[in-house]
Amino acid sequence: MISKDTCDEDLLCLFQQGSEAAFEVLYNRYWERMLTIAYYRIGCVETAKGLVQDVFANLWQRREQLAIKTTFVIYLSSAMRYAVLDHIRSQVVQEKYVAAIKKAAQQVDDTTLESIEYRELTQVLNQEIGKLPAKCQTVFRLSRVDHHSNQEIAKQLNISPKTVENHLTKALKILRISLQEFMVFLLSIIFLPH
Repeated sequence: MISKDTCDEDLLCLFQQGSEAAFEVLYNRYWERMLTIAYYRIGCVETAKGLVQDVFANLWQRREQLAIKTTFVIYLSSAMRYAVLDHIRSQVVQEKYVAAIKKAAQQVDDTTLESIEYRELTQVLNQEIGKLPAKCQTVFRLSRVDHHSNQEIAKQLNISPKTVENHLTKALKILRISLQEFMVFLLSIIFLPH
């Protein structure tokens, strides 16, 4: 029987055999510590939570192939640091793309073209927001469009601030993935010779 006092080694063995209960105990035991590691380096709670979820989801998916030669907590901490580094690297790349887009936009003197691109981006963003689950969409619009705080949204929708945070994290993750394809398309338009 699995309890909160079961040692990591036993839990890890059960987890690798597919025990969801063992995984849940490990998750509950270490998620806060992993959140601290991610938040300390990134400074954004929503992003840090997303990375923690990604690391644990990845562990679950790879559970049968895991070859842990240290303690579980050391392995998990290393995985968390790598996830943070990957996130930071992708942010740097994204910032370079944004800087390149801004530079290209400054070089283009056709305000009509800029206006069209802005409308297209706004249209795509609104379409992608419209595809979010209903509650998620409502929370996102209240937060990012109407600029309400999480507390205000929670009170207005009669849900907990934690639920508001979860909806925002989910919305941002979905939008980041769906808009990534649009950014590649937009970059190709800007940088390909006409």
